[in-house]
Amino acid sequence: RFCEDAPQVLDSDIPGLSERPIDVFLPRFLQLFQSPNITLRKLSLGVLYTSVEKYLQGLCVLSNDTAPEVRKLVSYSLLSVVHRIRIK
Repeated sequence: RFCEDAPQVLDSDIPGLSERPIDVFLPRFLQLFQSPNITLRKLSLGVLYTSVEKYLQGLCVLSNDTAPEVRKLVSYSLLSVVHRIRIK
């Protein structure tokens, strides 16, 4: 829930920490995909699904951004997602 309420905190430099919280948190979270505990694997999938939905919704909103460089990054992001899905 904290990730949804204060995402800017996760992606900011915190005095005393050598890395941004998201750079520490996300890899550890993704390790839960390999957990022997079925509940942790299911929860990690649910959280990731919610995050992907919000990410795609955000890309759709930004596709109408007034800055061409933002729209270019949106296009690149969408192509990256499609390319990764297609490869699998």
